[in-house]
Amino acid sequence: AAATEAAATSLVAEGTWSGNGHHYAVYFYPYEEQHDVTWEAAAAELAVLAPGYHLATITSQAENDFIWSLLEPLGIEVEWWLGGFQDPAELDPLLGWQWVTGEAWDYTNWEFREPNDTTVGNENHLAWFYTTPYWNDEGSCLGCVSGYIGEKPAVVPIPAAAWLFAGALSALALVRRTAIR
Repeated sequence: AAATEAAATSLVAEGTWSGNGHHYAVYFYPYEEQHDVTWEAAAAELAVLAPGYHLATITSQAENDFIWSLLEPLGIEVEWWLGGFQDPAELDPLLGWQWVTGEAWDYTNWEFREPNDTTVGNENHLAWFYTTPYWNDEGSCLGCVSGYIGEKPAVVPIPAAAWLFAGALSALALVRRTAIR
């Protein structure tokens, strides 16, 4: 249902981190519209609202600090979905975490006593933990997760040398085709 209520979602913060050139956007359901948005609904809604974005992945303390610099001034006491997930069949709350992008799960920033699968077998998605710079494994906390953080990778321009090489290959293919006839 959340994906059909895209108009209720507000962009409340955004910025580009110099460490990787990625752009981050923080979306929130205002309190009068607040509801528990599922991880899947957040990912689907983000794909519609901001093509090219995915739920944010955090692979270093510096990246975590940058995203915290976007969240902290908001002072909004809800959780924010991130792009981490765990296979629902995994019973150990510490094992099997992955990023939606396939990046290595080398860095974590769990809140004290997290992950913990408080809702047994149901906390298999990653959320930013309220008004702290830490993470929580989350699943079905009604009214807790009312926003999400999107990330758009930097567009890497193709160097001029690559364009020249591609042009030379095209010309060579044309000469070869002409010579064969």
